[in-house]
Amino acid sequence: MRINSKGVVLSRAAFPMSNITANETHNVSTIRKAIDYFGHQTAAPELYSQTVDINREFASTEYCRKITWLKMRMMISMIKTIR
Repeated sequence: MRINSKGVVLSRAAFPMSNITANETHNVSTIRKAIDYFGHQTAAPELYSQTVDINREFASTEYCRKITWLKMRMMISMIKTIR
């Protein structure tokens, strides 16, 4: 499968994301959202509650439950900052 037919410089994520998109046996949209939300929440764990509020459909998935530890990471960081 060709993913770069126009000669555009690809990001490091382009090839793995193209493989995910090409896989028709899984819910591609949900997996892409999980990867995207995970990346954003790694940088800013406080976004977890916004993700849950904005995207209720994704919030009900197993993928969302699996990234809840990012929210816990934020809470631990806040406690360490207070001390």
